[in-house]
Amino acid sequence: MLTNEDLIEICEKYNLSRGQVYSIKSQFASMCMMSDAWCKLNKIVQSATELGEKQVGVNIDYFISNCIFLRGALEHITRRILVSAGLDVNG
Repeated sequence: MLTNEDLIEICEKYNLSRGQVYSIKSQFASMCMMSDAWCKLNKIVQSATELGEKQVGVNIDYFISNCIFLRGALEHITRRILVSAGLDVNG
């Protein structure tokens, strides 16, 4: 949690309002949680791929539609993100 002095310093340094600083902090915290979840999912998929299993966990379309990070992105961008992470989005 930011102290009042830290908050004032950030607001003055970057010419932001208190609300903007808290919004950025909240978005960063959400991204960190999504990153942790993404890493866990990626490990599961990689271990399943190494074992030769084709389906583990949730369907990729279900994951895309329910993942807060991916849901707001354009479809071709979402697919590129997943492919770059090593997931087979066509299978």
